[in-house]
Amino acid sequence: DQALSQLQNLRSAMPFGAEKRELNAYVNALTNNPDLDEVQITTLLNQATEMMSHSYHEALPNHEVVLSALHDVAVPENINQQNVGTCAAASAQTQMAIADPVAYMGMVDSLASGESVPVGTQSLDPNYTFLQETGATNYRTPSSALMQNAIMDAIDGDREYTSASVDISNMSEVD
Repeated sequence: DQALSQLQNLRSAMPFGAEKRELNAYVNALTNNPDLDEVQITTLLNQATEMMSHSYHEALPNHEVVLSALHDVAVPENINQQNVGTCAAASAQTQMAIADPVAYMGMVDSLASGESVPVGTQSLDPNYTFLQETGATNYRTPSSALMQNAIMDAIDGDREYTSASVDISNMSEVD
């Protein structure tokens, strides 16, 4: 079985036991998803295996990018913005992960590699300002930070979106 072979390859590339267990949980979620067939699951595992050997920004360990991207396609309802004001981008990210998981994995891979991703008539450009986030804002997964910053940058037009300066943890409700 090709999917099992890819899973074994990917599992052997994970550096620690905790990451291997996390990978197993995401693969279980993928295989229990009635919207994904075996070909899509095998393709996702092939992508993840290839991503382990790609050159990413030095602050983005490959296994963290891969696991966070698999998390997003396995359990997209858990995609989170944390304390960063990226709710619109997190919603768009969730929809992308649901609508086309294979394309989504490719987007995360490209952004982590420093490459732009064409989307319709625009492109999503890498925006690594999340690497400067501190305190309550720096808990997003690598895939969430990559996707949400790129989406926010595209929405912001000519201004560069800087997630390091956006922390909603101290905001209070408006009466």
